[in-house]
Amino acid sequence: MADLENYDMVSENSSQASEHEKALALSAQLDFEKTNYESAIQLLSKLESSRPQDPKVIHNKAIVNCFKVGLTNICQLRKALTSIAKQLQCNLEEPKSLVDVDQCYVFYNEAVTLYCLRQYPKSLQILTKIFSLVEQLDESLARQVCFLLAEVFLRLNFPIKTLDMVHFMETSLLSHGAKLKSTLPLERERDKEKDCEGKEELKSSFGDELLIPPGVRIRLQRLKIRANLSLSQIEEAERELALLTEIDPENAATLCLKSKTLFFKGNYAESLKQLKLPKDDGRFKERGESDVVMYHNNTGCIYHAMGKYNLACLHFQKSLNKSSELFAEFPKPSTGDPISNRPLVTIGSNYKYELLYNIGVSLLYARKPADAFDCLIEAVQLHHRDPLIWLRLAECCIQVHKPENRKDFRLTERQREIVKATAGFASHRKVVLSSRISNDDCKSSENAAIPVPTLEFSILALRNAELLLNKLIIPKGAEDASGKEESDSKGKPDLNVTLSEVSTLSKLRKPEFYRNLKNTIIADSSYAALCLGDYLTSLYKAEELLTQPHLSGNHKLLGHLYAAESLVLLNRINEAVPHLHPENVTKLSNFSSTENETSQFLPHTSDWFPLSTQTAKVLLQYNLSTVYALRGEYEKAGELVRQLWNASKTHGIDVPIQVVTLALYVELQSGRTEVARNIIKQHCPQYR
Repeated sequence: MADLENYDMVSENSSQASEHEKALALSAQLDFEKTNYESAIQLLSKLESSRPQDPKVIHNKAIVNCFKVGLTNICQLRKALTSIAKQLQCNLEEPKSLVDVDQCYVFYNEAVTLYCLRQYPKSLQILTKIFSLVEQLDESLARQVCFLLAEVFLRLNFPIKTLDMVHFMETSLLSHGAKLKSTLPLERERDKEKDCEGKEELKSSFGDELLIPPGVRIRLQRLKIRANLSLSQIEEAERELALLTEIDPENAATLCLKSKTLFFKGNYAESLKQLKLPKDDGRFKERGESDVVMYHNNTGCIYHAMGKYNLACLHFQKSLNKSSELFAEFPKPSTGDPISNRPLVTIGSNYKYELLYNIGVSLLYARKPADAFDCLIEAVQLHHRDPLIWLRLAECCIQVHKPENRKDFRLTERQREIVKATAGFASHRKVVLSSRISNDDCKSSENAAIPVPTLEFSILALRNAELLLNKLIIPKGAEDASGKEESDSKGKPDLNVTLSEVSTLSKLRKPEFYRNLKNTIIADSSYAALCLGDYLTSLYKAEELLTQPHLSGNHKLLGHLYAAESLVLLNRINEAVPHLHPENVTKLSNFSSTENETSQFLPHTSDWFPLSTQTAKVLLQYNLSTVYALRGEYEKAGELVRQLWNASKTHGIDVPIQVVTLALYVELQSGRTEVARNIIKQHCPQYR
């Protein structure tokens, strides 16, 4: 979690103040830094009596009053800032009205408030405007603006911009700070502590960075590591982590970043070792974050990546319970004011819905789709603009309908289902075959909009996911970052970005992630429509899937299977044949691989066949033989079935139970009842 940036007080202009007023202002500043807010308010009240219309005095008094009550009167503070802005002839709702340096403090404090309320786009608009005047700002305020900008860019998934800001601070702002104004604004005590965190002498390899205070250098290194990890630049993150370890080796934040770096490398066991369960320091109201909450969440993420989904759920639940316990200590908000009586730093620290999402995904992978659906449907209340959470909801619906198809390939267990009953005795004995051995009946709900795990609701969820994904503006990836810093090294970075209307729970991903996400949504849409009997929609989605660029082998197989089945059910059998040729199968992705982006959308795929390219070809051949049988071409169908059976015996390739029932059907239609009887004796020994 990001460090909270400081609210700033404005220093008095010495050219316009008397000696007595200067003394009052200085004393108020010292009391504020000592957190002696009552005394600071008294001094500012005296100063206000002699300068009743001075916006700087009014501003500083509003800030101190806010700190006095523990940052719990944010609504009053924002009203005061709005009034002060009017005195300064500007409008906080219109960042373009910021034209003077004296207005920057009011706008900056508004940006801090918006950041804490998670209104990052609005905060970015204000900070971008302030940054345009950065050369005229006091050094302290300029530094804080840059740090907050870097944090906002990370929150909005623009890590390249974060690196640009860090580069600017290192080369233009901090190492040459003498060029900026020397008058410092008042700061909170906590920020002064940050600048004194690192006591060790920096090594000379930093060059001009020797001029940067150790505490500031630590914050810059942390930003670099986080940004590089967001860009999947693991080696660069490791280099920056090595530098951070030299400066600040034992800090909990450093160990957390080390754990995260190891996690991105796939070294989950070592990543887990870096995490230690911290003690609750009881400073949640001051810090706005809980180390215990973060520990359990991070531990849950690691266990999920290791495939230990139940353990992951346990830690996510512990994190959620601790978070709920912390927020239960606050008094209930006043009517009409949901953020009253709560410190500002804690308002944006409620990660209830993110934790519910994590629990839901782990439950989904743990084969508990109904429980997962309950968690995700609650999380979607806040993250309704995220396409990924809608896909997860659809996956829950699909898995409730059909948890797995592994049992279809267990011939020994399923062979008893081939024969329904027998009648007669001895030579007059008759065998009654089952009309079907599949139990994939679709249960319809009355209303698709009702949030229950049904296929109808999955259609709605998938439609939302696809619409949102089409609106999602994908940030530039790591491949676009090369050479940018060098081109902008002599000036201010370009802060222009295009913000998306769509939010996302997932961090910045490579372009293939979004391609696979779209392909998965289309494939699921085709499957759900097929199960619901909407064969035209299923065919349309399957054909759309097959036209997608960079299609994985898995999605290509699903596209051909769904298209062929839809065509058969539409009585367009001849058109289905081209989709069922074995050459349509290319190498299937390894679903269990953590490096495979597709696997992130396919929970517990070991329960789903085919698991190999050979089995996939067998599946296509089986479907092709079924089409031949439907066309009355029993010789062709019989030949393919025999090939399938020989392959299963010779090479140990998995075949579904439906192959046996198809063989029976073909032999009976061909008039070879004796062969059919032998098949029954072979696979159904109880009826010999």
